Amino acid sequence: MMNPSHLLRMRLSRHGIALAFCLLPVISFGQEPLPDSPLLAPAPSEHPTPNPATPFSRELQAPAQPEQPVRELDSRPVPPPPVQQGITAMEALRRLGERFGKGALSLIVEMKGLDGQTQPSSWKVVTVDLEQPFLTHTYAVDMRGQKDEGDGKALYPDNIPRGFISLSNLTVGSYDAFIALDKAATEAKIGFDSIEYHLRAREGNNEPVWTMTAIDGDGLAAGVVDVSGVSGKVLRTVWLRRSGARSIPTIEDSALKKALRN
Repeated sequence: MMNPSHLLRMRLSRHGIALAFCLLPVISFGQEPLPDSPLLAPAPSEHPTPNPATPFSRELQAPAQPEQPVRELDSRPVPPPPVQQGITAMEALRRLGERFGKGALSLIVEMKGLDGQTQPSSWKVVTVDLEQPFLTHTYAVDMRGQKDEGDGKALYPDNIPRGFISLSNLTVGSYDAFIALDKAATEAKIGFDSIEYHLRAREGNNEPVWTMTAIDGDGLAAGVVDVSGVSGKVLRTVWLRRSGARSIPTIEDSALKKALRN
């Protein structure tokens, strides 16, 4: 039979082992945590999990830029461009080319359109007759169609042309030329009711130039504007300001002002 004192020591030793296991977590928690081992650290994910508090799309945005001062927008309405009426010069030339062939328009001496609002309802185109180079040939275009008006009188010596226009050099049509005139007239505070168009070559270099005469409500010239048929640049403005229909106009010529400055 086992000695009672020996049995008591065995119980105490068992209780001591159990107590040691119970105190082990407490002892380990009370110590300073060990640094994470790189071998035990989880591998970084190729697709990071978005933070629930911050949408993932925001995490990928560029850093916030400093706020810029807000500019006040111009609330003034921008007037629309005038409604096109009539036939543009480019449309007239296209119709003539389809009817009589592009060869008929190889060299243009001049092109005229009257009473444009904003574009004329008819055009006349004078070209060089390639079969008889010293003669002109006239074509007409209106709302009803195209017409060949035949040869005119000799150019030389009475009607020497300033130059000859090739269609490949004409890049600014009559409507764009009108927009340039309308802008220049608005800046000069000149009113008009209709326009007469005249396309001719610039003397010396064959540059096509639109010469447009603005007509007021009394049928008098209110101004003349030259616009390049290549660049659309306003080359010259001549304004005629009148206090009445019978008054002598005050003339403002941009070319004369430039000459006086120089």
